[in-house]
Amino acid sequence: MLQIAPQKFLEASLRAIGGGKIDKEKRQLRANPEGLEKVSAHLPKKPAVLAQLGAPLTITDEIDKEIYLYHFLLETPRIEEGYEDRALNEVRITFDKKTQDLIRMSGRFAGLKASINYRKLQENPAD
Repeated sequence: MLQIAPQKFLEASLRAIGGGKIDKEKRQLRANPEGLEKVSAHLPKKPAVLAQLGAPLTITDEIDKEIYLYHFLLETPRIEEGYEDRALNEVRITFDKKTQDLIRMSGRFAGLKASINYRKLQENPAD
């Protein structure tokens, strides 16, 4: 997944976690990109992402975006008993229909749910 988005976006996502808010009841951490330096890199286009990942399992067509669903198996030498279901990772990748930009990635990675809205990290997001 790291190959489909510029490294600067991953770095900004991780920095946003540092200023995040913890919701103990929901057992969630909501990252806050406010106050962070915005990323000036361009978001990858749909053809470049598809060239890396191949055809999705499903495509959901919405008014202004398309959501591509992928399933991946975690490559690990060992999975603890009772956690076998975490070997299957589900990733949703959202593209803007007008610009073809990758705008969001969300999913479950080894049992951890994560979502990145790349537009919130971008210096001049296209609307």
